[in-house]
Amino acid sequence: MRYLLMKPSHQVADSNNEPYPDVLTMDMENLYFSDPLQYELTHQDILRLDLLFLSYYRRMDYMDIVLIYNNIGHRSELSAGDKILLPRKEELDSMLLKRKQNAT
Repeated sequence: MRYLLMKPSHQVADSNNEPYPDVLTMDMENLYFSDPLQYELTHQDILRLDLLFLSYYRRMDYMDIVLIYNNIGHRSELSAGDKILLPRKEELDSMLLKRKQNAT
């Protein structure tokens, strides 16, 4: 899912000759969510970000998008008590669907 936010690079995979996504092309400056939930992280959340995202979104596909949206490069940058913004799943779904439709 997160690759829908990226343009294809000039590098291609050996296995299928498909271009790799270029992470530097993510248009994060124009990423806007109307009413994200402000969530306070616990120590357990930081240790298992995957479980936090599975619990909130019922999938992990959005983890990278949400971390980038919050300017978090790696979980080592986080501390218990830090607050992050969790966009509503419906908004993420809608945004990615529009990007997918525009890509075809």
